[in-house]
Amino acid sequence: MPLVSGIDFTSRPSRRKPQWASAWRVSSSRAELVELVPLPTWSDYAAWLARPFDLIGIDHPFGLPREMQGEWGVPETWVGMRDWVTSFEPAAWRQFVSAWRAGQPPGRKFRYRATDCEAGSQSPLNTVNPPVGMMLRAGLPYLDRTRMVEVYPSLTARAAGVRPYKGLDPSPRQGLLASLNDHRGRELVIPPAMAEVATQDTEGDALDAVIAGLTAAWAVDEPRFGLPERYDDWEGAIVDPLLSAKRSTSSAELTK
Repeated sequence: MPLVSGIDFTSRPSRRKPQWASAWRVSSSRAELVELVPLPTWSDYAAWLARPFDLIGIDHPFGLPREMQGEWGVPETWVGMRDWVTSFEPAAWRQFVSAWRAGQPPGRKFRYRATDCEAGSQSPLNTVNPPVGMMLRAGLPYLDRTRMVEVYPSLTARAAGVRPYKGLDPSPRQGLLASLNDHRGRELVIPPAMAEVATQDTEGDALDAVIAGLTAAWAVDEPRFGLPERYDDWEGAIVDPLLSAKRSTSSAELTK
């Protein structure tokens, strides 16, 4: 049975605000949550990624908006873009992006990838609240795109009508977890102790790791791990069953 993982990513992991990771055993009819753990250090994160997962879903952007290639003179290849971004120290990257944004007219301070427009996700040029751009900078050095895909747990929460779910009240998280019980035809097996961890984390990060893992559980059996047939490899694309259905509908309409 495939072993997949989902990761809720932060650009500055610590004991107070760790990365969260889930691991799932997956069959055609069943997905079993076997681990749900915090990863408070980069060493913990690297060790988790080194495990023999068939697929890992991570919730940070895998690329920049295409128009930034011309704006900033970024190399044309994805590897070149990765190396260019990671040549900045984190503080210098934040300063560079912030200074560029400050010089842009209203309505043009943030640019978006095609997948951000599809999913309603934040721009990778946003370096604060949420610091998606800092997550890009921190996550790029660890990416292995042969076995890692970009996911966006907020899509699942949005579809379930559960927003917001971060805060002291655990009931929205409990409702969201309950809504996952039949995920794409698979029976979910979530041990009570892990369900408690997922719903009691007030940040919602542990639950996001659960959802990220479920997205990976869906994607592991899909062609191209759920990536669209055509997309800008330089930008990357979010993998999600809801987006896949939307893309299929759009493609069918274009062929009419």
